[in-house]
Amino acid sequence: MKKIFFPAFKKGDNIKVNEILSEEKETKPPARYNEASLIKELEKKRVRYKSYKS
Repeated sequence: MKKIFFPAFKKGDNIKVNEILSEEKETKPPARYNEASLIKELEKKRVRYKSYKS
């Protein structure tokens, strides 16, 4: 990545804008649970259900 150095600005200084670039980014949701990871997470949070224990 190219480093860009800016001159010192003071409050009230006028600056000239040559170009404005906009990037659209999206966040990704967390991965879905599979059966094993769900049980592990439930046990870690101390949630106990007889139905998932054999």
